[in-house]
Amino acid sequence: WFGVFFRNGRPPIVEPFEEVIKKTGLGSTLFPNTGGEIALDPIKVMMPGAIEKAREWMHHRRKDFEKEIKDKLNQHMKALDQLRKKQHYQLELQFEDSKQHEKILRSRKEQRHGHIDKIFDAYQDWIEETMTTENNPYIQIISVLKGRK
Repeated sequence: WFGVFFRNGRPPIVEPFEEVIKKTGLGSTLFPNTGGEIALDPIKVMMPGAIEKAREWMHHRRKDFEKEIKDKLNQHMKALDQLRKKQHYQLELQFEDSKQHEKILRSRKEQRHGHIDKIFDAYQDWIEETMTTENNPYIQIISVLKGRK
């Protein structure tokens, strides 16, 4: 959560929601509803700039997140690859001294090999999907706060 601030015609700035709370007193100060009308046209004019600034801010946060998570993702993938290799090796050991007919033995090995790969592939896909983000953030304006003059 974050806020986009406009001040005296200067370019908008983005601040974390914690700062928005500190600066505005939300949650700790009572703000009376004066019942007066608010001019919406100036606010509507500022909305595209606020959205663009928010997209830019989210883009930078995404880059930072991906740098941080990239090493973790690579470590997970390497560990999974090692585990997959161990499973394949264990499979070979399991069928090594089998007295079954070669055709049946090969078929069972291929079936189990495929099963191992299917499980690992599905898990790798899940890890990649949960540890990566898309570059098209959903931005929703939930509130507009107007300061006093």
